[in-house]
Amino acid sequence: TYTKHVVTMHGMYEMMTPELYASLHANLNNVDQFIFTAEKNLSVFSEEFIASRRFIRINNAVTAGSYSPVDRHDLGIGSEDFVLCMVARGIADKGWQEAIEATLLANTDSPRKIHLLLIGDGEEPERLAPKYAGNEVIHFLGFQPQVRAYFSCADIGFIPSRFQGESFPLVLIDCLMTGKPVLASNIGEINQMLASNAGLAGLVFDLNNWQIPIESLAKLIREIANDLAHYQALVNKVKAAAQKFDPNRMAEDYERVYINLIKEANIVTIPSTPT
Repeated sequence: TYTKHVVTMHGMYEMMTPELYASLHANLNNVDQFIFTAEKNLSVFSEEFIASRRFIRINNAVTAGSYSPVDRHDLGIGSEDFVLCMVARGIADKGWQEAIEATLLANTDSPRKIHLLLIGDGEEPERLAPKYAGNEVIHFLGFQPQVRAYFSCADIGFIPSRFQGESFPLVLIDCLMTGKPVLASNIGEINQMLASNAGLAGLVFDLNNWQIPIESLAKLIREIANDLAHYQALVNKVKAAAQKFDPNRMAEDYERVYINLIKEANIVTIPSTPT
């Protein structure tokens, strides 16, 4: 019998230094199956290595679970206002500053008031919260154990990330699970995650040399906040996009990989009898 080695890849491999990759390469030669979620994570490997090994893509998934939506009025938000909800680690590359600036700029000429919920803790929210204390449309909410409660009370999820290691953000799935579309930067697998047979369950915008284009983003926010028909068209695509992240489907895909490897491992070669 033979031992089989499976590696699951979940992001940021392309950010490894050449030295770190070199230190791992010898062990990688012993891997029988690589499972990845984002095409960009394969860039660390040479074409020859990829061709000589087995790679399979399996989407991540999260369980549906129950949640109770937060009441907008408890946050000082009107029922007719438009609400973006951003959930992120508290680092600058997740776009905290730019999210705030774009939201404030979007409000400048918007018939509808636009709010931004900011969920997460760390250095960046700690730096920014005092600066915007008292602002009626910027809401720093700190760490929240149940982010879906906030996505569900918002109109759209917001992922303005410029983090170069962004691959397959699970908060995007959390947002889709509440029936809400997502506005996000076009990096990692975000475009593919939002895709459905009917089109994208949200909006994506391109970065400019890994910088967030605040003015054009503000315009995009203002437009979707005030175009109810366009917004509803995005909502109608959410269910189809969310179906890709069914935990049962993910488990079946992983099970299939392991079953195939087990079958191979149990193959015993019988030497021929000398004549």
